[in-house]
Amino acid sequence: MKKIIYILLLVLSLINFGCTKGYQDINTNKDEFVNVGPEYLMASAVKGSMNLIAELNANMYWPYSHQLTVSSMASTSMYGASYSTINGWWGRFYQNIALLRQVQKLYGTKPGYENRVQIAKIWESYMFYIFTTTFGGIPYTYASRDDLVNIPFDTETDIYINLLKTLETASATLDPTKDKLTPDIIFPDSDINKWKKFAVSLRLKIALETQNAIPAESAANGKDVIANYESFLPKSSSENISFQWGGTNSSENSYYYNTYLLTSTKDLPALSHLMFVYMRSYPDPRMQAIFDKMTGSYLAYDTLYTDNTKLHRNFDRYIVPYNGRPETTQYGLLNNNPGYVDDGLDPYRSMSSNQYSYLKASYLKANAVQNIIWYSDVCFMRAEAQLVGWGGAKTADQFYYDGISASFNQYGLTTTQATAYENLNGVKWNTEQLHAFPDYRGMVTANIPNDPLHKIIVQRWLAGVFDGGHDAYCYIRRTREIDLPPNLASSNDAMNVGTLIANLPERMQYPNTEILYNTASYEDAVQKLSGGVDNLTAYLKMAKPYARLTYDQWKVVSLHINDLAWTKWYGQTEQDLISAGLIINLTWFVKTPLY
Repeated sequence: MKKIIYILLLVLSLINFGCTKGYQDINTNKDEFVNVGPEYLMASAVKGSMNLIAELNANMYWPYSHQLTVSSMASTSMYGASYSTINGWWGRFYQNIALLRQVQKLYGTKPGYENRVQIAKIWESYMFYIFTTTFGGIPYTYASRDDLVNIPFDTETDIYINLLKTLETASATLDPTKDKLTPDIIFPDSDINKWKKFAVSLRLKIALETQNAIPAESAANGKDVIANYESFLPKSSSENISFQWGGTNSSENSYYYNTYLLTSTKDLPALSHLMFVYMRSYPDPRMQAIFDKMTGSYLAYDTLYTDNTKLHRNFDRYIVPYNGRPETTQYGLLNNNPGYVDDGLDPYRSMSSNQYSYLKASYLKANAVQNIIWYSDVCFMRAEAQLVGWGGAKTADQFYYDGISASFNQYGLTTTQATAYENLNGVKWNTEQLHAFPDYRGMVTANIPNDPLHKIIVQRWLAGVFDGGHDAYCYIRRTREIDLPPNLASSNDAMNVGTLIANLPERMQYPNTEILYNTASYEDAVQKLSGGVDNLTAYLKMAKPYARLTYDQWKVVSLHINDLAWTKWYGQTEQDLISAGLIINLTWFVKTPLY
């Protein structure tokens, strides 16, 4: 065992960035790795991958998707990252890929290892999918080669095609009568059919998210999954595919625990302002199930009828229990525009950190669980697959409702609550809601039109809090169905023209280690990006270009500050407040007659 640990440490210490210099000496003794079983290489790669994904969630995917607001971004709300940070992500990614490639190199032609080699390829495909949809073209074919000085970048589309082919092969060749991965930190029972479920579900996900990039290949793969592997798609939340941190030492605590709970003074990830607006527009009990109430007092100002006769109204003030946190409370100087309106209703004036609703700490514990593939998300994917003509055992609306019900069940809510939610205008199939609340600056709304794809994407986004940050970043760019407000205080402006207003970044910049050590390949990859510049605004092939406002266009937009999303929290009347347990006194409830 000591030798195995030593070898793993040696691999990790020698592999720097997977596609730059430093590989020439990795395998000096070619026999040294022969005794390292695929189980140990896989375990190290999976743990390293999940820690990396967790860090990317907190620093990119959660704030980019507007699902969660991270405390470190609440003031600066950074879009982009420093080169030192990107270098670290890139290096750790290719360290994990090197371990997976080592499994394939050592055991790819050995009898008795067929399943384990396919498992390594499945996990590798999962990780390459995440990084390709984040950066664009990256080293794939020649990644982790120790005999090359310059490592070529594969194109974004070529990687997607190869990932789909790899997963198709894995789905077809995994055989439960053959070898198993033991121990298996994803599936402790070492069930090979569960790895097949993973491969099939991931293949459907990649097919959906690459429709803009490789439409023919995506459709062919999606149709093949539904026609030949539908039985391997999860059928309940008990079939969720997840990773759980935990072990006998603190080094195996989750990234979330070490970052937010162990010794950190950072605020926990908070309910985002935009998701708050959606959950308030369509009264969504998942807000209470996923987030804690504020510990501080937050007063809403409202006009309510005195009773159900609705003949008289008062101006009232009362405490609300939940609140979303915006990425920034700054205005990007748009409050200087002639059309700017603020009637003293700014809900975020003089806010303190205890006046936001934070993610329940149970998501962030030392042995936290991160879902990779989960049932409600698969239902929404199947709804879209049916919508685009790939087939399925149910109609698109049936899969859609299955997804909502599964999400409510996942968060411990009742069937009655799910049914009531499903019947709301905008949520219900073939209905619309065009009078939903706006965000507090009046820049976007939570409207849901009578558009099936829009409904599916919004519900997938709402159901994917915590687990689905990267997925949301993909389908938001792919469909543009969720209207996001710009960042009004970005320290790295995605338009590269200032530091005040930025659209959602379309990608992450390449690390400067590639500029320094893999120059020719880097320059070739940049020329293949849209616009030929390595910046945050370059559209990826998987994304849908849209009528993106320029910096100059954003500068003349006027804000209309409002507190509408907090009003009528308990109902239309003062009797509703009393029924909710709010006592009429100076502490809880202050009223001023209007007429």
